[in-house]
Amino acid sequence: MSEENNSIAQAMSVLNDAMNEDHEPGSYYHSWLANLSVSIFDAVNSEPYNFGTEENPNWLGEPLDPTKMEDCNKIAARFLNMLFPKIDD
Repeated sequence: MSEENNSIAQAMSVLNDAMNEDHEPGSYYHSWLANLSVSIFDAVNSEPYNFGTEENPNWLGEPLDPTKMEDCNKIAARFLNMLFPKIDD
């Protein structure tokens, strides 16, 4: 493994540990979750992806509104849990 790849592997290991340490509000994981959730919400509720209109339902199958933030949270959590899996030593 090259030195650069080794550095990336080490950085990902540190991130993985930090992301799995705590999932409570205010944690590192929670800050990533919140940012991803809002990014997903904004992406599907704005141009050019305006999938949230009554004429054009979004990818969740209906107009997107603020009550759908929970769906965005679930999507973000699934992504983070795949990116930073809990690894048992």
